[in-house]
Amino acid sequence: MTLPYDFSRSDRFTIGAKTYRFIKHDAHCGDYYFAAEDDDEHVRIFRQEELRALMTTSAWRYDRGYYDAQHPRRGQNAEARLALASPRQRLHALKMHYFADRLHREIVAASTTLSDASLAVFRERVQREIDQNPKQIARFAPEELRRGIFDFTVPSPSTLRRHYRIFREAVGDVLAHKPKQPRVHHKRRAACAESRRLTYQLIREALTPETRGISAPSREVVSRLQEINSQRRSDRKAPLYIYSRRQVQRMIAGLSAFERICAQEGIDKARHRFSSYLSGPATVCVLETVEIDDWEVDLITLFRDLGLLSLLSEDIVEKLPAGRRWVCVAIDRASRCILGIRIAATPSAEEFRKLLEMVVSDKTELARACGASGTWHQCGRPVIIATDTGASFVASDSIERVIDLGSALQYAAVKCAELRAMIERWFGTLNRTLTPRLPGHTQSNPTKRGDYDAEANACLDDDDLIRILVCYIVDEYHHTPHDGLGGQTPSRRWRDLEQETGFLQPPVDRLTRCAALGIELQLRVGKQGVTVFGNRYSCPELRDHYATGMDRSMRVRIDTANLGMVAVEVGGKWVPARPHTKDMEGISLPEWVEECRRLRERYKHEAELSAHLRANAARTIRVIASDARARLRRREATPFGHSVEYVQKLHKTLFEGFRFRDEIDTRLEEAPDGVGREILPATEIEVPTPSATSIPLSLPDKGQDEDEAPIQPDDTWLLEDGR
Repeated sequence: MTLPYDFSRSDRFTIGAKTYRFIKHDAHCGDYYFAAEDDDEHVRIFRQEELRALMTTSAWRYDRGYYDAQHPRRGQNAEARLALASPRQRLHALKMHYFADRLHREIVAASTTLSDASLAVFRERVQREIDQNPKQIARFAPEELRRGIFDFTVPSPSTLRRHYRIFREAVGDVLAHKPKQPRVHHKRRAACAESRRLTYQLIREALTPETRGISAPSREVVSRLQEINSQRRSDRKAPLYIYSRRQVQRMIAGLSAFERICAQEGIDKARHRFSSYLSGPATVCVLETVEIDDWEVDLITLFRDLGLLSLLSEDIVEKLPAGRRWVCVAIDRASRCILGIRIAATPSAEEFRKLLEMVVSDKTELARACGASGTWHQCGRPVIIATDTGASFVASDSIERVIDLGSALQYAAVKCAELRAMIERWFGTLNRTLTPRLPGHTQSNPTKRGDYDAEANACLDDDDLIRILVCYIVDEYHHTPHDGLGGQTPSRRWRDLEQETGFLQPPVDRLTRCAALGIELQLRVGKQGVTVFGNRYSCPELRDHYATGMDRSMRVRIDTANLGMVAVEVGGKWVPARPHTKDMEGISLPEWVEECRRLRERYKHEAELSAHLRANAARTIRVIASDARARLRRREATPFGHSVEYVQKLHKTLFEGFRFRDEIDTRLEEAPDGVGREILPATEIEVPTPSATSIPLSLPDKGQDEDEAPIQPDDTWLLEDGR
């Protein structure tokens, strides 16, 4: 049989966020009745088994005697615990409880009474025991004993009697011996409600960004009150009570800290200081939510292109511009893995597009190019891309590309960095663990910087910075235990979630990547398709459009990482178009531009180059030195990478009139019927050596269609000429 709980009507119960008062216990059925303290005062009934189970949860709280004003815990006016008391009050309560308990046991044993003579003997005996062995009572104050200020003196007989009475009334409650706050009787001065209201009004008017602290506002408030009293005296009105400067300062200190900082430092500063950490909705899958943001690095770097420092003299190097770059970062919320990072001169929609390219791509080659030993394989199609409301993220081009990618954009509230706490905390981690180790660190404020000259010590350029950041992410950050992941590393968490839940969306296919994230060009379609960087691309849809459509201007998007395919808009949808030859597969635009510049310089008088030169260029690119390929890959992650404007200008300048002619060797044999000769393809196509010269051709006329056949010489035999 389970005995019922001994509750009283003065007890308070808290279940979750609601508070209740005990009403009664039905002994017949075993139910407990509680009345809520809200407006409707509804009654809840619990069975004893339910109440026992509820007591084991964190939602249950029991305050005995909360509504009893005579209770030693002082009821609802002093809802205190011994741990919340000050050290002096806690030590006093424990000491008095020890003496009262010792006295109670001796009175029960009839060895001591409450008379003065008996208590004097008791005091002498207990004091002698404490002096001989202070450790028996020093457990209440180990810090005082260690510091040598331990002092336990047995109180006087009247104090012993008073605390013995408290001990019996409180049934041994230690907190009942806690000293009460002394009442200080101040002489009230003639302060009225009107002067108090006016003083608070003047305080709120005086709290401005120009008057920091509480000293300057208090002087201004007292001065304004004196002016108001002077005006009231001239109007023959009774003067108001003027608080002293110290009183006004206490009134200012009594205001809400948020209200005071909001008035003196601004609403953004107050929100930032008093905001709580928010990680957003919980994510259970990788790439469920990807946060993207940009941050101005606390580091001075040199603004220069890659590979130029060794070619410049020292005096010229000293004159190179220097400053702070922006870092654009994408982080996966579930695993904390970094999915992409770029160095930018300023945040823009173009940098956002390039960062999305890194998010959906395997970046292991970039990691190898930067000298990292680990892999950077984390990539995929995000479900939600969470950003702030910066101009680069709300641009129409950014929204269009995210939608074409198959993802959704999610904007946080303006100036609420706590809603993007994960990416903001990563910037803090970067500023705390990496940038202090680099030369040119500007620090977060002048006090921390001291006399360190960041500009004079700046020696890193964009190439150095991207290599440092990539190596830090791949080899250090991804393999460091993370407190937010329960001690797991981001790389390990990515693998675990990938095996447990997989991806919510399939990876980005090649056409979607090219159409959603490619650089757009406006090109003219011809008989052989569209010409992109000297190569002709075509597909069945494009040929049908040329035969049936009237519009010759086409929207073409190219993937600068692989020129083996382009996306062409035909009939309101993107279709893939491939080059006439397969040797462009896997060649990036930077590699192709460097090789074509050499060809352009060598054959600058020729408008159309033979196919063997393109094949030789493709072979040369594939055997290019590894350090040069690494340099090109690092360059694409810096502000010197190919932008949309640069690619469009490149297509109009370097590749203007730049064509590769497809050559096929033929052989002539007698026709089977004996009439004329038959033209057959060669059994084996030999690619001439690069030393072979091509036929010089003049630049095509601007008014002539590039697909029209050139005018043949007069001495060439034509079919209509007859025999």
